[in-house]
Amino acid sequence: EQHQPYGVAKTEEDAPNFFGSSYSVTKGFTDRLFHQFEGTALNLRIRMPFNDEDHPRNFISKIAKYPRVINIPNSITYLPNALDAMVDLILQRRTGTLNLVNPGLITHKEVLDMYREIMNASHSVTIVTPEQQRKTLASDRSNTYLDTRKVEGWAPQILPVKDAVRKALQGMKRDREKKAAALSCG
Repeated sequence: EQHQPYGVAKTEEDAPNFFGSSYSVTKGFTDRLFHQFEGTALNLRIRMPFNDEDHPRNFISKIAKYPRVINIPNSITYLPNALDAMVDLILQRRTGTLNLVNPGLITHKEVLDMYREIMNASHSVTIVTPEQQRKTLASDRSNTYLDTRKVEGWAPQILPVKDAVRKALQGMKRDREKKAAALSCG
């Protein structure tokens, strides 16, 4: 499949090529629309956003609840790091399209291995094939490898993906402990 993360990474010049869900169709259309404003707008492509909060909308929290995950490398975005970069890019008056993902690839299994190490030693998950996953989902999922050469040049503060996931998990652990302490004082 064209959207598989193997081989050559997708650059900012590559058009979106995955339309397996209404979300991806909308995102792809918006991306193409932004290309009409290349010299005046900054189009930031983020993927599977995660942060330091133990929150159900956090990508890491989401996949930690899944009983089964696939084991395919993906590009993902650590939001606290990306937001700092966004401010810098705006101040630099950068325009165009930018793959705002953390350099490197990571699988759901690797994320959950770190989750088990840092957050929950008893966490377990079953690894399934993409074909097995498709049978249980309402829509297909994109597995994408985005080129990060441009973001590494424009925003060198962007952490390597595995460092970013580890940092986020440490923050999530502190967040969980803080919430538990607040409830016990409640």
